Amino acid sequence: METANYNYTIEQSGDSSIITYKKTPISYKAIVPMIVIGFFPACILTYLMASYDDTVTSVFTKFGISMFIVCIGTVFVINLFRKKGEIIVNKNSILVDGKTYDRNHIKSVFIRTPKGEEVTTSVIVRHSPLSLGGNVANLQGSMGQLSNESGNAFRRHLKNGAYRINMRFGAKDVTLAKHLSEIHAEVLYDKILEVLEVKS
Repeated sequence: METANYNYTIEQSGDSSIITYKKTPISYKAIVPMIVIGFFPACILTYLMASYDDTVTSVFTKFGISMFIVCIGTVFVINLFRKKGEIIVNKNSILVDGKTYDRNHIKSVFIRTPKGEEVTTSVIVRHSPLSLGGNVANLQGSMGQLSNESGNAFRRHLKNGAYRINMRFGAKDVTLAKHLSEIHAEVLYDKILEVLEVKS
């Protein structure tokens, strides 16, 4: 039987749910478009490594090594800094990046694309003394129906891992999770909503 693979883990600690998620690494396929960007840094690196005794072949070899170092190194360093993220949810608050947010002031949770579009939005309704419980109402209307053109752009940005999950806290937007691919954002978004509903 196939094992389902998720980009997050969740554990309970007292009355809190701790969601730990993996940020989407930059694909090493990104090295190809980086060749143009890395050309001048590679030239400088080659100049620093070159000597008067170098032949044309050795210069080109050093240039190739320099290009490899610049391109591979850049992707490696970026991915190195994409550490895991953590979201802690309990009945009264959400803790993200060391800051605590009162859940009574969280109006909605949504996915933001690299273009800044909100493609999936859920309104968070907290329970009042007169209600029996909380509710998470999914509002996936015309905003969620992307045209073919937008869909293509959406897929192009997939490799960038530039999707975010935000929440509207009062009158400002707060990032819950970032550096996600489209599919990772959708999966983590569903889990966050599930936890918020359970904790209402």
